[in-house]
Amino acid sequence: MTEDPTTNPSIAAIAAFHADYESRVGKYRPSGLRVGVKLLAECTVAGIVEPLRYFCRNCGLDPDIVQLPPYQIEGWLMTADRDDRQASATNVVVLSDFEKLVGSQAVEPNEEQRQQFFTRLRARLELCDTYRSRTGDHVIVSSLFSSLPGVNDTYAHVGSFGRNSFLLDANASLLAECHSRRLEVLPFHDVLARWGHDRCVSPKHYLSDDSPFSAEGANRVAHALARQIVATCLPRKKALVVDLDGTLWQGVLGEMGPSGVIYKPDSYAGRVYWHILAQLKALATTGIILAINSKNQQEDVTAILRDREFPLDEEDFAAIRANWLTKDENLRSIAEELGVGLDRMVMLDDSAAECLLLRQRCPEVEVVQVPERLSEYPSRLAAIEGFDRPYLTEGDRIRRLDYRNAGRRRELAATSSTLDNFLKALQIRLTLRLAEPVQRGRLSQLFERTTQFNMAGRRFSEADLARLQDLGSALVSVEYEDCFGSSGVVGAIVAERMADTAVITNFVLSCRVLGRCVENAIIGSIASIWPASPPHRVEFVFEPTSRNAPASIFLEGIGWASGTPLQLADIPVPPAIAVRVES
Repeated sequence: MTEDPTTNPSIAAIAAFHADYESRVGKYRPSGLRVGVKLLAECTVAGIVEPLRYFCRNCGLDPDIVQLPPYQIEGWLMTADRDDRQASATNVVVLSDFEKLVGSQAVEPNEEQRQQFFTRLRARLELCDTYRSRTGDHVIVSSLFSSLPGVNDTYAHVGSFGRNSFLLDANASLLAECHSRRLEVLPFHDVLARWGHDRCVSPKHYLSDDSPFSAEGANRVAHALARQIVATCLPRKKALVVDLDGTLWQGVLGEMGPSGVIYKPDSYAGRVYWHILAQLKALATTGIILAINSKNQQEDVTAILRDREFPLDEEDFAAIRANWLTKDENLRSIAEELGVGLDRMVMLDDSAAECLLLRQRCPEVEVVQVPERLSEYPSRLAAIEGFDRPYLTEGDRIRRLDYRNAGRRRELAATSSTLDNFLKALQIRLTLRLAEPVQRGRLSQLFERTTQFNMAGRRFSEADLARLQDLGSALVSVEYEDCFGSSGVVGAIVAERMADTAVITNFVLSCRVLGRCVENAIIGSIASIWPASPPHRVEFVFEPTSRNAPASIFLEGIGWASGTPLQLADIPVPPAIAVRVES
């Protein structure tokens, strides 16, 4: 086993790391965000516990890992309730054993055995869904893999009832079912395919003590699981800022021109860069903002982005800085233009000197250097953990275009003499509507990610929102559109009606729309959610945090004081903002 401290540390290295960690921060004073991890498995998974703790701690989490009794997946999912004494975020990881699900470890399952298997699989996933709805915990379901070989390698891969074809069908069914239920999937089969099934799975250990993984396999699986948990619990990176020469192509654009740099898949280097460009395109479709920060002439960069043969174009980048300023200056300028914190940005550059300077001058930014060996470049880009997404929402898909439009809005603001003139020209249209169950995913995402304009500082899972609606609270989504296009769902409100007062128990609003008085318009129109008997006053639940100053400034601006409801008619609402309420 080759030791790699990034993804495959030795047992001694893991033990030394934990000893140092606990001596520095204290065994009972974790320095990272505390999260609960419950491992619910049909096999022995003790070998992944310490590697999982290692990878989580390296990413800023301090996990409380509990191994639940093995072989009791269905029984535990049916009877367990949420334990409020656990960590603030709890992840239940369901690790299914393909051999046990198949039953009698059939190497050539017939049609009846296949149907019995799929019935058991669907029933298990339905229990996972029900448990998540009941408790609000994050549920992560492992994909399936085989711990034992087939009759022989050739037979295992052929025939409609061959063992491996059955496993492929089983994973396809699992992934489709999880997608329809919005359950998160831990792709074991991809992990094993990437690192090698024979290196990661040990039939000897599986047959002797029901533990399917080798030492390396335990590390690889734990690393993949840690990435999944980090993506669920920690704020994601929002923007990838890229250099150009040596980063998106081989060669110097200013000397060789668009036709001279190498990126087309007709050479070794060209195939590497072509794949990198495809990866960037794929990242953009998941809501990651792309930007350029390069020491080049603007006209040269514009020329290659407008070249039909180049896979990316100007519309793929929300901000472009091609000049001779220092890259840290450009990074701060890009952050200001996009309204994104430096700590939510990643810079990709091939120059070791530039990377060193950026780490010194912009320590908040994660700086990634292109590896010297081009063959390692695609893997290095894929290894950036801050871009992981458990699943995508519609908001993720339109975010790139919305950030692109942000520059146009700033240009309009700069040319407007007053705020009123700016709002009139912007033609803002808000839609407030009582949320349908299908919208809970996006609204939960807003509550989870929004920290600046988050009045109560609380996070709500989809299950939390469902329970609040069942208890009679109004869950309101806020959609934004202006003359430049739609930003989709940008805000969410949880409100209760108490006599003549609307009590806002939490109100979150994306930082992308702050500074345009939309919060005034939203609260000023909230009474229309109850059209039969609209309230005349509004009260807020506000809990100050280290990051929600914008919410505090808004409340102060409208004259609210704790315990003193405001008259809704007294809240100033700009007449230029159109609000439609669908109750």
